[in-house]
Amino acid sequence: MGIRAYYVNGLSNESSDKSGKGDAAAPVAPADNVLMHAIYYSDLNATTGQWSTRKPIYIENLIDGNAVDPNLVQLQDGSWLLAISNPTSANAALHASQDALNFTAKGVTLATFSPVA
Repeated sequence: MGIRAYYVNGLSNESSDKSGKGDAAAPVAPADNVLMHAIYYSDLNATTGQWSTRKPIYIENLIDGNAVDPNLVQLQDGSWLLAISNPTSANAALHASQDALNFTAKGVTLATFSPVA
């Protein structure tokens, strides 16, 4: 993998189930005209210097509209560890991936720091 940027973008917390069949387990990308609030990534083309069209990452086969503050680390074995915050929770969660695009929960949460008392 060359240079890849991960970032939060979007306007709303829309459902990730766009099938209309209630199958929330099926990964579904947002429609072209819909910018879901989610963690996205873009790759830099080393030849042209252009960034690819944004695409969402998947957490447990869903686009998590509440995930923010992505922190990604590649581990010594080549796998990836993602720490994300969620404004609806006081904790950050850890997720693992082999491809840095599809993540599964590690079952670990970390207390987040808030400067607001």
